[in-house]
Amino acid sequence: MSGEITPIESVVEWSTDAGATWTEMPNITTVTPDGGDRDVGETFVHDQDTPLLGVGKRKAVTLTITGVYNAVSEAPYDKFEDFKRYRTPVRFRWTLTTDTTGNEQFTSADGYVMSVLPPEADAAASEIALFEAKVKVPDYTRAIIA
Repeated sequence: MSGEITPIESVVEWSTDAGATWTEMPNITTVTPDGGDRDVGETFVHDQDTPLLGVGKRKAVTLTITGVYNAVSEAPYDKFEDFKRYRTPVRFRWTLTTDTTGNEQFTSADGYVMSVLPPEADAAASEIALFEAKVKVPDYTRAIIA
């Protein structure tokens, strides 16, 4: 085995109490982190051929979370709408494999849902209806499940 991962058994969970309790979010199809870049500035001086670099702060991370839309009360779409509407601080954690001891897990800090979009209404579509939510978090950590 060479360590490659196929995330077919991923687990996505949410917490609104700073990670004291976690609730699995069913029917999530993707979690896509983006951002978190660190600003690095540069300036040139006359007596050097290379720039001087200044290291700044890291930017927030946006998690784009996509899931299956359904009309069942308390489905993930409803949760995201509530988190957004009531400005609820929420954190997410996700694994790329099952959530068992020894596997890797990513956990966000508390963030806020920026948007949640209902599925597209396409009369010719045969795909399952999906929703998309964007969550802004200040950071995330990576750890091995103990």
